[in-house]
Amino acid sequence: MAVCEWGTSRNGLNVNITERKRGVVGIEIANAAAQANGNVDSLLMAIDRYAPEHGHNSIYLHQRGIPETPNASYTTK
Repeated sequence: MAVCEWGTSRNGLNVNITERKRGVVGIEIANAAAQANGNVDSLLMAIDRYAPEHGHNSIYLHQRGIPETPNASYTTK
């Protein structure tokens, strides 16, 4: 993963995540952050979508009502 910023709101992103690394939370969050292009709302929404399917240990997500264990029936608010 490589992100390059050359001006305000101007960046480039190159990502190649192998299947072996797919689902690794650190890689997925870094990828979501890079794709959010500095937009915190986009990053948080990506995490909100990721957490119900894969689980989490986040106080923030727990307070939002997102289950800590994977739950296929949960729908993001």
